[in-house]
Amino acid sequence: MDPREDLDGPLDRLPDARTLIRAAMRWHFDPATEITTVADLVRLPDISARHGVGGGNWLYLGPTGPHVAGYLFARTAQLRDGAFFTVDLDPRWVKRLHPGAARSYVDHLLEQVGWILDGQRAEVAGCVFQPFHPHLIVELLEQDTGAPVDYGERGRVRRHHLTLDLWLPNQIERDTAIRMSAVDGVDGLSGVAPLPMVAGVPIREGV
Repeated sequence: MDPREDLDGPLDRLPDARTLIRAAMRWHFDPATEITTVADLVRLPDISARHGVGGGNWLYLGPTGPHVAGYLFARTAQLRDGAFFTVDLDPRWVKRLHPGAARSYVDHLLEQVGWILDGQRAEVAGCVFQPFHPHLIVELLEQDTGAPVDYGERGRVRRHHLTLDLWLPNQIERDTAIRMSAVDGVDGLSGVAPLPMVAGVPIREGV
């Protein structure tokens, strides 16, 4: 079976995480490599700090203005001779919305994305929405032991990005979150916040 059928298949037939990992290993590496489960991914190094992204135009859906994420996406696109298309999202304002209004706000953002893609080509996309499981697997870990936290407990974020064009497992983030009960077999998270300190330097949230 062509691994692209699992890595880039239809959204109504998503594979489970184990199947996706096997497909990603066949596509990106030697099929004999013994990485087949989410637990196996932590055997690989976190290369996020030195990973490069190819050229082309960029489409970014997230906070802009003075926010560092928007600046980094724009700067990266510029360094790779690509145009930078953006749809601004204010996550702090979204948190203040009535729950029923958030869906309308998301529809409004996606409508703007559609307008851009109707007339422009984007080779790289970045956004701040909910992880797309199983292509992006998020775990929450005990800070001292690295073990998964229990539901209702806060842990440090670890991500595994497994797609057709990007293999980036075992990324340890500077954020923490509370692990929430699973929905459709996928754990949720809430209360995202930065670590109080990284490498001895206090972390300040905001812009």
